[in-house]
Amino acid sequence: MQKKSKVWTVIGIIMLVGFIGFYIFRTVFDLISLGNAVEVDSYNLNVINGKSITGYFFDAEGSDYENPLISMKHTINGLIPIGTEHYFLIYNDSETKALYVRADEDFLIDFYKELDASTTNGVPKGVKLTGRIRELDSDMKHELYDFNYALADYGINVITDGNEVLYLDLTTKFQSILRILVALSLTIAVVSFLIVAKRNTYPNNQGLNNILGVLAVIFLVAGLCGMIYTLTFLF
Repeated sequence: MQKKSKVWTVIGIIMLVGFIGFYIFRTVFDLISLGNAVEVDSYNLNVINGKSITGYFFDAEGSDYENPLISMKHTINGLIPIGTEHYFLIYNDSETKALYVRADEDFLIDFYKELDASTTNGVPKGVKLTGRIRELDSDMKHELYDFNYALADYGINVITDGNEVLYLDLTTKFQSILRILVALSLTIAVVSFLIVAKRNTYPNNQGLNNILGVLAVIFLVAGLCGMIYTLTFLF
């Protein structure tokens, strides 16, 4: 029984280490992508799926002047909330193209505050947005299906890549920071577990062993909760 317990412990640690490696790789990839963002012309709004872009924009829209166009709540078994995605629209200068934006809930308020602040002699400089172009998942595409056709009736084309509807993810930088914290928390948990598992590390200081055990559990729980939340925004 003890041997099986050790095997499962080793498997669990290997899985955690693998996950930490994946998070670090993905975070570095996203941050490098943001650092190499391609500047786009807000008139043509030509974007490429999977690439990061940066540019100045002058018009954004939600369900009203403050709130997101649509919000998608994620839960576990419909009971435990694990995150909410908020989507808005930005337009090109001629308002013939529209691009969905995933951002925090106050995006629209902040957008127009910044737009007003950038205005000199009645001419706005625009709001600089930087993020990664991604594809809407099937659930969100279904939610926005009728809205896309309503835009088309007004001569506004939602930007797509084949059959995939694209959006600008403005949460990439924030989520990258969270993933670093998650990886750090899980790393501390793994190291603490390894120290505690080696029973003779501090044979004359059981109190220290107990403290390390408590820290391992705390950081493991914090890391797993952060992992569940960040995975919501990762795929």
